[in-house]
Amino acid sequence: MSMFTMMSEDNSLHFLDHLSNQQQQELRQLIIGAVLATDMSMHFEALKEFKDLVEIKGSASGKWTGASDVLMKIILHCSDISNPAKPISMARKW
Repeated sequence: MSMFTMMSEDNSLHFLDHLSNQQQQELRQLIIGAVLATDMSMHFEALKEFKDLVEIKGSASGKWTGASDVLMKIILHCSDISNPAKPISMARKW
């Protein structure tokens, strides 16, 4: 059961009440996209999306306005795939 389904069934769990319906939908899509970005089958798509961003906007991160969704996905993806590179004692904790 997804978090969104649980929130729709139990108002005590619905922490997004202060947002408009449109904002809730945008946040939902952002969260789903970020979670899917951790799926290795999406690796090359995420990498291409980030490379396209850098190619279009340049390497100066100050010019990346309006690209927070792409950045969030690639940061989460990099964090996720970095786990195997950690020392085994640390990786086991995760």
